[in-house]
Amino acid sequence: MKTMIYSVWKPAQEQYQYYQTLGNDVKQPMPGHLRCCDPRGVVPEAAAWPLPADAKLIGAGPRAKGMIATVDRALALGDFSLDSSWVVIGGLIAAAYGLYKVLFTKGH
Repeated sequence: MKTMIYSVWKPAQEQYQYYQTLGNDVKQPMPGHLRCCDPRGVVPEAAAWPLPADAKLIGAGPRAKGMIATVDRALALGDFSLDSSWVVIGGLIAAAYGLYKVLFTKGH
């Protein structure tokens, strides 16, 4: 069985962390955020594949190896993870409540 190497950029350490998975993950369908535009010239996180759940950390270094991946699931505008969606929903509710208080309450 083949193995696949993924590199995840870690800005705080200014290096990539290397992960390995079993199997040929190259045949997975391309993620939607990579189909829409040219990924050249963007930060690694924006042009990255999602890191597979079964990936194991195998090392670190200054250069990418294999496929560039990210552990962040919010990769593109409108592509939110569950946690960030709750933050957006909470913000919208707070904004709606504030607008209601300004427009419809008496006593200004």
